[in-house]
Amino acid sequence: MMRSEIYEEGIGSSDEKKPLKLITPKWDDTPKFWPAIEGWIAAALAHSGVMLWPQDIYNALIARTMKLWLAFDGATLKGCMVTQLANYPRIKVLSIVAAGGRDAREWMQFDSTISEYARILDCEAIEFLGRQGWEKMVAPYGYKPVVTVFRKTL
Repeated sequence: MMRSEIYEEGIGSSDEKKPLKLITPKWDDTPKFWPAIEGWIAAALAHSGVMLWPQDIYNALIARTMKLWLAFDGATLKGCMVTQLANYPRIKVLSIVAAGGRDAREWMQFDSTISEYARILDCEAIEFLGRQGWEKMVAPYGYKPVVTVFRKTL
């Protein structure tokens, strides 16, 4: 059974005052959070080669074809991520379309939550496009480079 509206998990060490939490806001709350995350989304997409613009992400969130995830430290928003199901002919994958924020190493701990969500949706993998610098940060969580994208701009 999928928890569709609010999905949260607290993570933190004993020396932290408040644990980090990951939530997926209700669909109708996307406009409320958008001003706080639009810059992070734009920064993430700046490295995608103009495949998507922030407005495309916003429209997909409103249309409910992408899902918004927010990482909080108490009441402080630390980061965001947008996911989308990708149904390839032979495999179903949860695709991380964009991620951004502050202290990414901290909220990377939520990989187990994202992985559980992907399993609930019967996905066989999680994928994302990212700069080479992400490799060191995500390798401890089991992510491996699969392909290199080559593009010629016309």
